[in-house]
Amino acid sequence: MKFFIQFPLRLTIPLFLLLCLCVLSLYTLTLGKRQADASVEKFVLAMVAQDMSRLQGRINAHRPDYDDDDIKIAIASRGSDPDVKVVLLSDAGDVVLNATNLKLPGRSLWQAVPEVSAELVSQAKRTRTGAVLLADDHQSISAYYPVVLAADTRELRPTRVGLLFMKYDLRSLKLAGHYQVEQQLWRSVLVYALILIVLGGLLHNSLTQRMRRLIATTKSFAAGDTSARASLPGRDEIARIGGAVDKMLLTIGNDRELLAENARRYRLLTENIKDVVWVLDAATLAFRYVSPSVERLRGYTPAEIMAAPLTAALTPEAADAATRLMRRRTEDFLAGKIATEHFYTDEVEQPCKDGSTVWTEVITSYYLNPANNRVEIRGVTRDIGERRTWEEQLRQRLDELQRWQDVMLDREDRVQELKGEVNALCRTLGQSLRYASQQTDPTGLEREAPPA
Repeated sequence: MKFFIQFPLRLTIPLFLLLCLCVLSLYTLTLGKRQADASVEKFVLAMVAQDMSRLQGRINAHRPDYDDDDIKIAIASRGSDPDVKVVLLSDAGDVVLNATNLKLPGRSLWQAVPEVSAELVSQAKRTRTGAVLLADDHQSISAYYPVVLAADTRELRPTRVGLLFMKYDLRSLKLAGHYQVEQQLWRSVLVYALILIVLGGLLHNSLTQRMRRLIATTKSFAAGDTSARASLPGRDEIARIGGAVDKMLLTIGNDRELLAENARRYRLLTENIKDVVWVLDAATLAFRYVSPSVERLRGYTPAEIMAAPLTAALTPEAADAATRLMRRRTEDFLAGKIATEHFYTDEVEQPCKDGSTVWTEVITSYYLNPANNRVEIRGVTRDIGERRTWEEQLRQRLDELQRWQDVMLDREDRVQELKGEVNALCRTLGQSLRYASQQTDPTGLEREAPPA
């Protein structure tokens, strides 16, 4: 069976039918030959028995003149049959008296026919009963018939008993039977061949042709024709398979269109956003995915980033610290200390292809990939160089404002001190106070009273 499934049905079905025809023909030939052989054997056994009985009666009727010409002619006439190998008449001393072969008279029975069974000769003479026997090889028939050569009136049972022997060859008759069987078989083979041709045509139309159509449909679908359908007619198993395949192709086509749309949107998103999306294997610290936007951020292509180690994506100062931090967070995730929904936010300085560096904000989360059962890090990297510039400028402005505030507070304190000194001088000179709303602080200087 494994041999047949290696080839298409349009070849295996005719080969299988041809094999069945050969096996059937061989069986029919063997059975026909056996039946023909059995028929020949049965017919010849009956014919020899009948012929030997007639010849036995004829010889017994002519005794004691067993050398009569009529008997010689009767025996010799059997030799005209090419299948009769020998017919002979022997006397009580087993000496051949008459035979189809003129060279045999006068010889002993065993010299004339060496294959004669002495036991069967003795049994035929003793029992006065003829016997027709089929040889062990089923190729010949031997007949042993007793013949009373002479009888004495004083004997109750004649003692002078001869033997009438015949050997009939079955080979030519069996060959003729085999020939007839073979001719009949060839006629049957032609009929079977016509039947198989018709059956093969029906199978081709109902099975192989529709299977080829089904295969062509799946190939067209695989080549990109999502509208390809088998649409096999009928209600048999092949039609049901075709219907199931059409439904499957419809589902796959819809899913493929949905995936294509999602891929288009994803590609549009990843190629146009400034943020870099990436996936990192937590064990090997090798990138599994990097979005195309990394080229705008750092000048490297995604392939270059994925081919390089993680340390190449960091400055030498940050590489060791980031590696230790990721290892520790991975251990915490495996220990159940942090959940997949937990996000980390870090600021990292990364090198660019032109030799400069860029400050980025990296948001990461850890999860277990069910496809490979490995911990992976999902991350989004964002350029914060402009933000850090504004933050630095804002920090400088705040520092400057803080300095001005400190200066202004110092001036206000000095003005109040001067006002107190003026009022104190006016009081010493006996003049009215210049600043009427002044009050004396613990230092002895007057300050302007705060409003009520």
